[in-house]
Amino acid sequence: MDPKPTNRQIQKHISNEFEDRRSPKEALENIRRSLISGSGRKNREAPRAEGPPPKMSKQSEEQDYSDSDVEEEMGPTREEDIDSDDDGIEIIDEVGDDKESIEPFDVLTLDVVERVYRNLGRDEISVFTEYNDGRLELEEVLEILHIRKLTPIKLVNLPIDSIEVHIGHRQITMEIRHSYTKTTALIDYISHEDGCLFIYEEERVLVKGVKYQSLAAKDLFYMLRHAEAKFEYLGIDIMEHEDPVMYPFRSFFWKMYSYFMNNLSHKIKVTEFFMTTFQYASVPDSAQSFISIFWNFLEPKVLKSAKLRVWNDRAVREKFQFDMNSDRNILKDLYATEQWQHLRHLDIYDFGILVKPKDYRNFIHLETIDVRFPRNEHFYSHFKALLKVS
Repeated sequence: MDPKPTNRQIQKHISNEFEDRRSPKEALENIRRSLISGSGRKNREAPRAEGPPPKMSKQSEEQDYSDSDVEEEMGPTREEDIDSDDDGIEIIDEVGDDKESIEPFDVLTLDVVERVYRNLGRDEISVFTEYNDGRLELEEVLEILHIRKLTPIKLVNLPIDSIEVHIGHRQITMEIRHSYTKTTALIDYISHEDGCLFIYEEERVLVKGVKYQSLAAKDLFYMLRHAEAKFEYLGIDIMEHEDPVMYPFRSFFWKMYSYFMNNLSHKIKVTEFFMTTFQYASVPDSAQSFISIFWNFLEPKVLKSAKLRVWNDRAVREKFQFDMNSDRNILKDLYATEQWQHLRHLDIYDFGILVKPKDYRNFIHLETIDVRFPRNEHFYSHFKALLKVS
């Protein structure tokens, strides 16, 4: 009887196939043929790529959170709908190592080979995180973010101390800073008709079947979720664009909200928080709602500084004849939060803000405040005198 190959031997064979830069389809077919060659009779025993599915807590089971009732764009501005919401979000949780498992089989399917390859990715993550006392280099951080698209892996406290998300039209860019070297790297998530084009350094990977906003939200949540992760800076910025004249897509925010709501106990430890929000059409309080998605999950005792901006939607309002809310105040939902009470430094610019005198007392505890009031300057004379703001 032929000796039974182990999972490790299979993984080595798979690794060699993919390192030869063959196409994934060709590599998988070569692997399948190799593993079933010489099987002359039915029910011959051979290794299976993956043992019994790991036990997962009820909270970690994948759930479905449909955003199908939430439009990506205003009706009049809808383009080809390749970036609408998908059917759910990915729940990320720890997955233990699979044990060696041997089962009878008739045909080794590509599905089994794919499972083996997922195990190989898991092993590669372990190599990154276990050597050199887990001190990951910047390029290894990027590699982990790439690999986790192929395999479920345990959470890793990545050495990142600053994350800034730049939301553009059909593109999201993440700028991450390596905590050891203070060097930065950019990761791009670009809309593609077949999914998401994922770019980091010189690597360009087309992740099929996943929209760019969904993939960006998955990666951001993965970087934020580790219980010991702590950041000096977290920024969510919406970039200006003149063409097309339309509001930013909102799916990224809804995805992040779903992740946070399924991990209510988790708080993001960040010292300085920056966010650009936007007033969606004439929807009341929409600008406040986008801020609250992140704000409510910041660790109050760590947060010290907040910088808030409002995306300039003048061109969109003029095109579709939307009026600006007459009583807009993007801060009013924050006053009663614990995060606001611990805040020490505030920097805010909103071209349509309206802070009423009865709300002035909510600013007294701040050590420094920079608030620019571009409209009705005279209305804020008492407020400026009280707080000595610019």
